[in-house]
Amino acid sequence: MIFVQETKLESMERIAVQRMWGCSNMDFGVLYNSFPCVLVNVYAPNEVANRRELWEVLLGFKVNLQVPWCIGGDFNEIKEVSERVRCNRMERGIRDFSEFCFNMELMDLPMIGRKFTWTNYQNHAFHSRLDRFLVSQQWLERFKILPWGLPRPLSDHCPIVIQDDSRDWGPRPFRFLDIWLSNPNCRRIARETWDDVHVTGWAGFIFVQKLRAIKDKLKVWNKEDFGDINCALQHTEAELHQLDVLAEESQLTTEEKATRCKTKSEFWRLTRLSESFWRQKSRVNWLKLGHRNTRFFQGIANYRFKKNMVGSIKVNGRVIEEPEEIKEAVVEYFMNNFTEERQNRSVLGGTFLTRLSANAACQLEKQFEEGEDWGCTEGLQ
Repeated sequence: MIFVQETKLESMERIAVQRMWGCSNMDFGVLYNSFPCVLVNVYAPNEVANRRELWEVLLGFKVNLQVPWCIGGDFNEIKEVSERVRCNRMERGIRDFSEFCFNMELMDLPMIGRKFTWTNYQNHAFHSRLDRFLVSQQWLERFKILPWGLPRPLSDHCPIVIQDDSRDWGPRPFRFLDIWLSNPNCRRIARETWDDVHVTGWAGFIFVQKLRAIKDKLKVWNKEDFGDINCALQHTEAELHQLDVLAEESQLTTEEKATRCKTKSEFWRLTRLSESFWRQKSRVNWLKLGHRNTRFFQGIANYRFKKNMVGSIKVNGRVIEEPEEIKEAVVEYFMNNFTEERQNRSVLGGTFLTRLSANAACQLEKQFEEGEDWGCTEGLQ
């Protein structure tokens, strides 16, 4: 249950929005005594021109209310062609709505449980996603929210509830982070672990066991030694702030100046690591050189996680939402597709080489010379 303490919003602005019968309610207040936000309940007009006018009014409010926004309701428009059955072109209303979401800097949360929210209940039924929640990036940073499509026994619209996703999906898969390579201990741990693991078996089994041992070592090292970059960045920023305050009160000593220089250098190093971390998670190759916006990559990473998350699946006409049931259904599906009677498969055999010899390494890096005998060109005219 969300409680919003209503504060001052110009009455003429409220009347202007309500007269367009596009916005039934608009509140600006504080959520949980620490999260200022705007909540808007929308019922957009059916005409494209009236909807465009409503988008312009809301954009005007956005300029004056620079806080996180959450807009939900019946927008009477789709955002993409895939959100309507038998829709194959970008019409003017779709483009206007997409531009509105972009200019408002709002993210469209993927819905769990169903794909469409409206149907005409005719013989040649049309299905569209007209109802949705649009939220600012700060909502995704603060809450783990997802919209859920509920049953619609009578209405042609299905109700949507937005709530915190508290489901436990178990341990997260291991992912190697590029920022680990900035620390020389990472390569040392990987090299030492590779040499220390001694197992017997065929070459593919040895390779897998060595990688598994490296993974376990890196997870422990990341947790105990490498640490949380954000916490280290906040701690370093606090130390730098204390030194700046001290410099305003009195002249810094030589030792304090050296400490401030070292702390500032550490702050920039951690900032670059944080940017690299979020850039990798967001998978956006943008502004690689020069100024980078860590918050932008963080928002893209959170949105990509929400969009790619499999919150529910349909198995034999039944929608499954519980994590354990989803995992069992996925495992069963792939077992049925990859199970076969014969078990004769290619294996990686031969002698397992831990490292290349110096001569073999030189041969790999050797450049081709003109007139060299390629062998495969023999007999060609």
